[in-house]
Amino acid sequence: MTTFNSIQQEIKQIRSALQKAQEATGMSELSLLSARLKGIEFDLKQLLYIEVPELNDSKKYDALFQGNDIIFGESFLERKAVRQSFWKQLAKLFISSKDEQSAFVKQAEAEYMHIVSSHKELHSKARVSA
Repeated sequence: MTTFNSIQQEIKQIRSALQKAQEATGMSELSLLSARLKGIEFDLKQLLYIEVPELNDSKKYDALFQGNDIIFGESFLERKAVRQSFWKQLAKLFISSKDEQSAFVKQAEAEYMHIVSSHKELHSKARVSA
């Protein structure tokens, strides 16, 4: 059993126990705690999906958003996390030293940011001259 599966199972057990306690006592606070646990579980799934590319197969992707009314839209931070995760995986494939991997990720991100800023400058100059 993976760490993720273990955490997920514990969260489900706690949520189930809270729901049973709420049914027995009628305390509405317990249902709020159960809902918060479900939110934490969802956030954990999202975090692991971005940080651990092995989770990116279609079955796990479908399971990630199953039963949620949330539509996944990429925010700036999510794009940055996915991009940096890509750099890290690329470095792990081709570079053996941890220091060199870290340097590669920093350099790749710096190059990316330079290209993006250069593109924005060119775009704004083209707009001004038009």
